[in-house]
Amino acid sequence: MKLTIMQIHLTAFAKNFPFLSASLSLRQLKLFLCLIVIGAGFCWPLFSAQANGLSGLEPAVTRSQQIPVATNPAEVIPGLNKSPFTLAQQIGLSGSQFAEFLTALDSAKPLTAKRGESLSDMLQRVGVDRSTSRELVSSISKSYNVKNLRAGQQVHLLMTPSAGPNKGNFMGLLIPASLERNVMVVRQPDEQFQVLDLKRPVSRNLRLATITINDSLYEDGAEAKVPANILNELVKTLSYDIDFQRDIHEGDRFDLLYEEQVNDEGRLVRNGGLQYVSYTIDGETKRVYRFNDGDRAEFYLENGEALRRSLMRTPIDGARLSSGYGMRFHPVLGYSRMHRGVDFAAPVGTPIYAAGDGTVAYAGRFSGYGNYVKIKHDNNYQTAYGHMKGFANNIRVGAKVRQGQVIGYVGRTGIATGPHLHYEIYVKNEQVNPLSVKAVGNAKLSGNKLTLFRGQQKDLTRTLAELKKLPGQRLALAK
Repeated sequence: MKLTIMQIHLTAFAKNFPFLSASLSLRQLKLFLCLIVIGAGFCWPLFSAQANGLSGLEPAVTRSQQIPVATNPAEVIPGLNKSPFTLAQQIGLSGSQFAEFLTALDSAKPLTAKRGESLSDMLQRVGVDRSTSRELVSSISKSYNVKNLRAGQQVHLLMTPSAGPNKGNFMGLLIPASLERNVMVVRQPDEQFQVLDLKRPVSRNLRLATITINDSLYEDGAEAKVPANILNELVKTLSYDIDFQRDIHEGDRFDLLYEEQVNDEGRLVRNGGLQYVSYTIDGETKRVYRFNDGDRAEFYLENGEALRRSLMRTPIDGARLSSGYGMRFHPVLGYSRMHRGVDFAAPVGTPIYAAGDGTVAYAGRFSGYGNYVKIKHDNNYQTAYGHMKGFANNIRVGAKVRQGQVIGYVGRTGIATGPHLHYEIYVKNEQVNPLSVKAVGNAKLSGNKLTLFRGQQKDLTRTLAELKKLPGQRLALAK
């Protein structure tokens, strides 16, 4: 036979209190037990308050209590990821002050900066007196430069709602200082302002983007919402294999996998580096994978051969090939002569990179070349760079340079009609066409490194397959 919960409790009660159960009927026992339960529920809050040293007339605001005003402040103030309890503990609030703080958080109002308006002006506009606003600005200055506040930017006011929007008890404010941090200023019980620096959580995603060439890599990349720094890295990475001035045509395709970091609102904070590129040029597809061999991170083809060559074919980003190698009519001298290099037109100040590892053999003014750098590389190769605006730091004779290191900036020094880089390659001291040189010295993975590369290659292939199924082709990475 099944027993009801009441019968189980009555049986236990009868065993523990036999003197009462003997004198009371079953109905009276039920009534007696109900009175005990009701009485305990009524008295327990008072006993609990006494145990915490508090009177029943002013209950403490503790983590365990459900406070109706504290719904979800993060929905009111974007980027507020800390618990209200944690914030109140840092500020030193308790009791009714804590309740007011939660109310202010829950009803925080955005205030938008007007043109030419300072933070102090904004506060006074909504009724905060001048001395209070100046005191707050002074308190926050060590954590946030108030001069960075721009027209259209929002701050979030913390005010008790009972006082109305333009007067009453001002408790503080929160400023989104950047995509990664907020700054909160709150009035303490002693009327002083305390500043809290609140870091916003940043998560990492992998994004797979596709660029199909219709106009140019940079225009089509921007349309595909690929950031400029990722496009620059793409050009620098593939410039060992592709001449971006001559090899790219309409219909060619690039699939890029790169890391992006976003805050709790999903806004982009920064981009990580490229992890993988698949590129189809004139119908031929190649795939390259980023792999750290222990010395440096490099891109390798599917067979484990390094994409990086001993020399870059294009030691400059985003430039236009303006003059090729060979005989030409010189636009300044007015007669035909051999042009023993190639010219890349680019804006003044565009960075120029060392085409390969080597030692600076010359750095200074040189005849019609203007500001000129010559680098000696291994395997009887040398490269030269002319018409520079100036040199990068520490570029001097004898200095060691790494491939891709900035050595100078585009200018128009020497005999030049406009800003451009004149680029030359020497093989065994003979000038050759830079665009026809097949650079040598490709490294290839072997042994344990090749095994590790193969394992990462398989993992990445699975990741790519998963990404292609996801909306937006984004995959969150583990923290």
